[in-house]
Amino acid sequence: MPVFENAKAKNNGIWFKLNDKVDYECQVGYENRYNKGSITCTYDGWSDTSSCYEVKSCGFPQINHEHLYYEDRYRADFPVPVRKQYSYYCNNAFVAPSGSYWDYTHCTIEGWIPEVPCLRQCVFQSVENGCSPYLEKLYVQDQSVKVECYPGCSLPNGQDTITYTENGWSPPPKCICVNLTGKCGPPPPTDSGDITSFPLPVYPPASSVEYQCQALYQLQGSKTITCRNGEWSEPPKCLPLINSSVTVNNEQFFLVGNVYFFF
Repeated sequence: MPVFENAKAKNNGIWFKLNDKVDYECQVGYENRYNKGSITCTYDGWSDTSSCYEVKSCGFPQINHEHLYYEDRYRADFPVPVRKQYSYYCNNAFVAPSGSYWDYTHCTIEGWIPEVPCLRQCVFQSVENGCSPYLEKLYVQDQSVKVECYPGCSLPNGQDTITYTENGWSPPPKCICVNLTGKCGPPPPTDSGDITSFPLPVYPPASSVEYQCQALYQLQGSKTITCRNGEWSEPPKCLPLINSSVTVNNEQFFLVGNVYFFF
């Protein structure tokens, strides 16, 4: 008599002849997954082993962006055995993998299928610093779109596609541009201060400018900034003088708190 795992023989007897068959059935809580139900005595021993596997069950589906139809009625039935199915519907801006707003979810030995019942959908509208689509198109979660950036611009890490995820586009539809000329625009402003020279619309690489603060303010940081790789270095700050007095046009001003007074 063969030794069965999670099953018991239907035949009586201990010894069997060549080509004899032994039928078996699975124990309670197990199922015959491959519909065999019998094994045969061969020259090399028994032809196979029993194919009884533990019956799996599914708990209540994880609800993210969908709802079961009549879920209040069915909730008490969970966990449910494999092969049970329920209809569900998606929230607004989501669709089932079939493209419909509703579908069926199936309990399998691997769990609920589809694994992601509802997919977010979005209209692809524009690309910053790139060519936007002529017509708006609807995309669904996990779909990708190829992006064409303007010359001198690119997506992060040299990518040319973006993918729509549950949290939005990844990477964002924004092409990052590199200043190939190395030139800079006007120097950045600073509160209560200004540059000492007349501002120009464009500065060549390695250009420098100096800052000065208004009266009653003192400079913090380097007074000189430099144009490098198309960007200015960090400008200084102008901070109010603290607990001091200053003379302006032969008049003395005193700081009380954060306010200057003239006496």
